[in-house]
Amino acid sequence: MKNCLDTDITVFKNYWTTIGGRQHNLLKFLQNDKYYATQLLIAKLRDKEYPRYKKEKALMICFTPSCKDCTERSATADYVHTGLIQIDIDQKDNPNIKDWAALKKEISTIPNIAYCGLSISGYGLWCLIPISDPTKHLEYYYFLEEVFKRNKLTIDPSCKNVQRLRGYAYDPKAYFNYNATPLSLHLKRGNNPSRVLAINKNNSQIEATINYIIQNNIDLAPDYNEYLNLAFCFSYEYGPGGVDYFLKVCSTHSKYNEREAIQKFNSALRDNKGLVRMGSFFHLCGLKGIDYKNLGSSSIKSSDHTRKINPLKQGLLQKGNVFQNTTNHVKELSTITVNNIEQTEKYELFYYEKDLINMLNNANLKIRDPKYLKWIEKEINKLIEMRSPKRKSDPDIKQLIDSINSI
Repeated sequence: MKNCLDTDITVFKNYWTTIGGRQHNLLKFLQNDKYYATQLLIAKLRDKEYPRYKKEKALMICFTPSCKDCTERSATADYVHTGLIQIDIDQKDNPNIKDWAALKKEISTIPNIAYCGLSISGYGLWCLIPISDPTKHLEYYYFLEEVFKRNKLTIDPSCKNVQRLRGYAYDPKAYFNYNATPLSLHLKRGNNPSRVLAINKNNSQIEATINYIIQNNIDLAPDYNEYLNLAFCFSYEYGPGGVDYFLKVCSTHSKYNEREAIQKFNSALRDNKGLVRMGSFFHLCGLKGIDYKNLGSSSIKSSDHTRKINPLKQGLLQKGNVFQNTTNHVKELSTITVNNIEQTEKYELFYYEKDLINMLNNANLKIRDPKYLKWIEKEINKLIEMRSPKRKSDPDIKQLIDSINSI
């Protein structure tokens, strides 16, 4: 079996450099301690002079773990996927973790992990995982995000970006697994974009329109308000999965900053009330003279967009070891059988379409008030149309359960 870490990556001078990337062997880069002394000096600044720490860290050499043959960093740049996806576990997102070395040891037992090492500060981990189909980078990220979320660990959402940079961080005790098992499970996120389909018949039109914008370098959102509206459009229609569309559309702006764009999208995702929808996107396209109605193909059906998938149906991370429980500190890993996972999935964590239909049937049996029943049916059907699992702890699910049980 080929060493999955024996591949080229693209190296950049520092975080601010967007052009002039050069190719370097990933394995040699990970094992290179040339800048280790500088790394230790920078790490000492973290608690004493944090602004300087951030500045010096950004000036360190960096690379793109998922990209090779990428001479520049931009939404339109060509690249070749390395077949690896990175995950980043930061202290700011996981304040309960105190012993990072212990967590590294536990994560390293998962057979899909090819590399696991400490971040430059020593307060965080980053890992490399081989994936079976590089064209589904985003879907693999969503699966990993869900896996770690269920075990009370948050991974950095920036890792969904294929061109995401990784700063130099040599770990003399890093974990290497040259024959890591490629991850084959992935999860597609986002609501069923029925409103978009009502406008353009199928999702290929959205993608064709965005490609047209990029190819013709059209600045669709020249001012702040239009830029913000685009964030609300894509976050409302696609949920977290809309970030890629949003970044592509905004990449043609003269002052495009990917980090700021992701932050803006996440804010829109959090605060979205559905007041700005995809009609605004098409309105902006029309103002720019884009004939979006004649772009794309009508051959894709709406059901092709989202496929219902039980992300844990075949086991977490290829039936490897998974986290059993995490509270204030990470506990031991244990092997969980597929049947146990399915049982936990169905009865403890999520409501799937079948569960929602059962809830609706229960409501029809218990509720006599036609107006109240109509409201319940409307809310349940809205969840079913989203085509994605809902946690039992979600406010909308809890509200419906309490409303029905109170009768």
